[in-house]
Amino acid sequence: MTAEAVPGTTVTSDEAALSSAELESPASTEANAAPRLRAREDTADSPVEEAQAPGPAVGRVRRFMAFFDPPEIVSERRPSLAEVVAYARRAPYAPDQGPRRTAGLGYAFVVAVPVYAVAYICAWICERPARLVSALMLVAAFCFTPAGLWARTALAEALRWSAQHLT
Repeated sequence: MTAEAVPGTTVTSDEAALSSAELESPASTEANAAPRLRAREDTADSPVEEAQAPGPAVGRVRRFMAFFDPPEIVSERRPSLAEVVAYARRAPYAPDQGPRRTAGLGYAFVVAVPVYAVAYICAWICERPARLVSALMLVAAFCFTPAGLWARTALAEALRWSAQHLT
């Protein structure tokens, strides 16, 4: 038995066994006319209890918890330093002027921008093996200069002091 194939489609052996009259019969079109139920959708045999709308406290908790969602680092780009500053200046977390906006700007310039800058530079260095090797060689060479020797000594003293006094 041969079946006429529509260009750009594949006819399987099951489809080839059916005639065109059987494929277009009212029984097959009516059976597929109704929307298909999802796998876990309840039917009339098992009624679903109506869920109550969450109250305002639940909405506040959800908004608060959204601050702790980790960023989508795989699919979304991180903001630039200019975007961090623009957010601190114009974001809706505080009125345009006042102590809350001033605190937000202070946090942005004292904490967020420096931390972002250091993290972005570290990420940029680690993107390519040649950059990482070059950076490690520069740090190693710096350690043998007078400033590097002073920095090593100061760091060692700070670590020794913290180990003695904070434990």
